Amino acid sequence: MKRYGIGAFLAYGGLLCLAYYGSYRLSYGHMQKQQNELEYAGEAVLADSGQEALVKSDTEYVVENYNEKTGKTEEVRTQLPSALIGMDREEAQDYADSYTEDPDISDLERGFSSMELESFSEQRIVFRKTYVPWEKDYKYVLGEVDGHVVVYYLDKKTIYEYTDIVCVTLPEELREKISRTDCYMEIADLYAFLENFTS
Repeated sequence: MKRYGIGAFLAYGGLLCLAYYGSYRLSYGHMQKQQNELEYAGEAVLADSGQEALVKSDTEYVVENYNEKTGKTEEVRTQLPSALIGMDREEAQDYADSYTEDPDISDLERGFSSMELESFSEQRIVFRKTYVPWEKDYKYVLGEVDGHVVVYYLDKKTIYEYTDIVCVTLPEELREKISRTDCYMEIADLYAFLENFTS
């Protein structure tokens, strides 16, 4: 009878130990999950120091390229632009807004629409670039300077070529599009245009 009592006591103690260990593991896993969510959700304030988070040289830099037509997103990890180092969350948002206003030509060729700050922390910063791809492979846009046609890159400010083509000699519809800087062209279209209208 005594043996059964000791065995029951040991079994009960073992069950208590297992229950304690299981609850500890469950609680630890939950705490780890919360910590990871805070890290990647873009917390801008460091809890331990009370200081605002800043981008560092070892901050992971991620760009999510979102294709609005297909609904697909491609995540790209690249080298952190040096201009971001030392920025806080608000400055990083300003960086994204500034890029939206003045994007790279290579992005414009892909149909760039906007750039937004998705998440921010000292460990990881994520931007989202939205693209609405062109239906054609546009590279250039026609504009007007001093009454003559000029060929711009897609940023509409970097000049690819000046021409001797006088705008008033062009068909009215084409002339109106050029005056709005709204005449986009592929390489083949541009060559055909220059050949047709250059005297």
